[in-house]
Amino acid sequence: MGGANEQLAEQAMRRVKQEAPEDETETLAFVMAVFIAQVYKSDDLARAIVRRVFMSTDLFKESPLYQSLAKEERLGGMRELAQMALEGRFQTLDADILQALGTADEATLKAIVAHVSSDTLEQVRSRLVLGPQG
Repeated sequence: MGGANEQLAEQAMRRVKQEAPEDETETLAFVMAVFIAQVYKSDDLARAIVRRVFMSTDLFKESPLYQSLAKEERLGGMRELAQMALEGRFQTLDADILQALGTADEATLKAIVAHVSSDTLEQVRSRLVLGPQG
């Protein structure tokens, strides 16, 4: 990416910092960083601009958007882990179990993984609030 484009992206981030309402700055800066990373295909550039303008990337940790995306990523990883663990124990899983895993909350997923070596398939179904296997 050329220097002029990088300067333009940095100027836009500085305007967010200077002109956005204080309670919206973090979220708008996060959205701007995502935009920069997408347009210029460079996460490194987006992080560098945020560091130059805000002196840190820690501000994103408080952003509701960041927290929501991070939670979804964490849940996605937990769902994948639970599915792999169950498939390792029970081989092929019924479609309703796979669907329930796709919407299970964090506590349910943790319980499934914690008890995968001892639960029966019926107990797993119960944890997922599914009826007995038909």
